[in-house]
Amino acid sequence: MTACKRGEIWLVNFNPGRGSEQKGIRPALIIQNDTGNQYASTTIIAAITTTLKKYPVTVIIDKGKS
Repeated sequence: MTACKRGEIWLVNFNPGRGSEQKGIRPALIIQNDTGNQYASTTIIAAITTTLKKYPVTVIIDKGKS
């Protein structure tokens, strides 16, 4: 299996979703550090959306910072 690296964006299959969770294949930002990604059986990610909503936890990823 290919190891992902922190800061990369991967397409992730979020099926099956539950309740109001988004389903389907969507981009996700790898948050977990590279050591954890290399040895752990799971990886910490943040799902990404192109839909802008003003929530207190919303983080904008600018094109220049990606």
